[in-house]
Amino acid sequence: MKLIYALFLFHILIHLASCTKNSMEPPYDECADKTQLNQNILDEYTHRTAAEVAYIYDPSIQNCKILKNAQESYLNAMEQLANCTVKSGQDSDLINQIEDAREELKQLNCQ
Repeated sequence: MKLIYALFLFHILIHLASCTKNSMEPPYDECADKTQLNQNILDEYTHRTAAEVAYIYDPSIQNCKILKNAQESYLNAMEQLANCTVKSGQDSDLINQIEDAREELKQLNCQ
């Protein structure tokens, strides 16, 4: 019985210690690291540009799909920036522009 009680207490202490540790760490804020946010956008822009050049020189179905995926990734990175702008209290029509670009991207038929 003492062993069960000791194991129960040990389990409770481990649980409390893990809760305390997690509650002391501040939540991750992707908007706080502007350097990383900008680097992500630059990386996705670079990939999108390379995919676009490849598609211009070889408009194959495969290159079209690669271009669509690269453009979507770029728009996702830009959406993070737009969300951070809104989060900081600024009105951003960047979100509307991203949605418009997504609608245009749907028109790119890779067949």
